[in-house]
Amino acid sequence: MKKVISLLLIAALSLALFGCAPPEDVIPDAEPETGEEVNTDEPATKKFKAGLVLTGPALDGGWNQSAYDGLMALESELGFEVAYTDNIKQSDDEAIIREYAQQGYDLIIGHGWEYGEALAKVAADFPDVYFAQNGGDSGGSMPNLTSGVFRSYELGYLMGQLAAKMTKTNKVGFIGAMEIPTMVAEVDILKYAVPYFNPDASVDVIYTGSWVDVAKAKETAKVLLESDVDVIIGINNTCDAGIIQAIEESDKDAYFIGWSGDWNAANPEKVLTSGVQSVKNLMVIVGEMVVNDNFVAESVAYGVPENCQLLGTWSASVPENIKAEIVADWEAMNDGSLTIEQIKEMVGME
Repeated sequence: MKKVISLLLIAALSLALFGCAPPEDVIPDAEPETGEEVNTDEPATKKFKAGLVLTGPALDGGWNQSAYDGLMALESELGFEVAYTDNIKQSDDEAIIREYAQQGYDLIIGHGWEYGEALAKVAADFPDVYFAQNGGDSGGSMPNLTSGVFRSYELGYLMGQLAAKMTKTNKVGFIGAMEIPTMVAEVDILKYAVPYFNPDASVDVIYTGSWVDVAKAKETAKVLLESDVDVIIGINNTCDAGIIQAIEESDKDAYFIGWSGDWNAANPEKVLTSGVQSVKNLMVIVGEMVVNDNFVAESVAYGVPENCQLLGTWSASVPENIKAEIVADWEAMNDGSLTIEQIKEMVGME
């Protein structure tokens, strides 16, 4: 109030002296004579909020853990305030996503293919909120909804090559939780890549129908091991622990290749390596879209060149020459000298 009064007095005095309105450069623009300090601080940076919804436990060591790690990266690297809800029943998807939107979250992430429909419904009702789907194709169905899938065939080709070169029985097994499009695509390339690198080898594929039934995954692995499969590739989140247990308890000289997360710590000898899908890096890319106001509402494929598909920790059981061959192909994908089109043509998919 003192500042306003001072300015009015100065303006009145100027009019009295000059008898007319002063030129703009006469109007005082200096510090007020009240002795008060002017606040020159920059406006406070907006604190963005991100919410994450998960079908399984956040700390499962696999697919869901990767999203949890991504959420923590949004907090530590981009300054988001974060929250998550895990172990969600599919019937509750929309209600929980809607609750996050009602609470004023800026970015709401559904982790998995199953969240596409619920995200689109809520996005329609909250046009000022950003929504993202990990591992789906709903992006672009609403102008505030993006989605990211991992580029198919990259990891399938690399892990198929490893399995083909490591099997001694010429029988490779694949155990998957659900027969969803992204998983089917990887199985397709495996069926071509394994015999391409080892003409005597074949791939047995089994879907368990569950992301959470560890016992079922373990029993499925036993069936494969009893049929002389000696390398198993698994995409089952927490259930991959059951497959590793089956291999450990078996009298077979068998190995496991992980997916999504880095499974080496579960058994550094038996886990040859893992095809790591970095949900963390993908989520940071989406978070930067929100922070930098350049949100892309479409379905985007992320892979090796985007630093979103990596190679995990290597077991000493893998000969150095085989490891070097896999790493060389990963590096070729990274620099663009080995493309998906070239891979598919090479292994006979086209």
